[in-house]
Amino acid sequence: MTSSEPSENPRKIRHFTENKELEKGYSDEIHRSITKAFVMCNIPFSIIENPWFIDLIKTLQPGYDPPSRQVLSGTLLESETSRVNIRIMNELSADNNFTIGSGKLRT
Repeated sequence: MTSSEPSENPRKIRHFTENKELEKGYSDEIHRSITKAFVMCNIPFSIIENPWFIDLIKTLQPGYDPPSRQVLSGTLLESETSRVNIRIMNELSADNNFTIGSGKLRT
């Protein structure tokens, strides 16, 4: 095998682990990424329960169970909002001077 040929080992490892339940930390990380994607891309929360979307998720990570629409728009959204607010407060508290601009000057 040359260095340009793919190795069969990663494929075998993937097939070995793909149907197993994911570790909680990894599942939480995917939940956070999905939440951010839905919010930042303005994707309706109902899409999370669309059979085609679920099929996409299961194709990418068979061991991952996507959250329900209610969990995504409730618990996960609230958690991410709290995380962002804490980060903003931490960054603001570290600054001595703070100016807010509207992007437009009035004359």
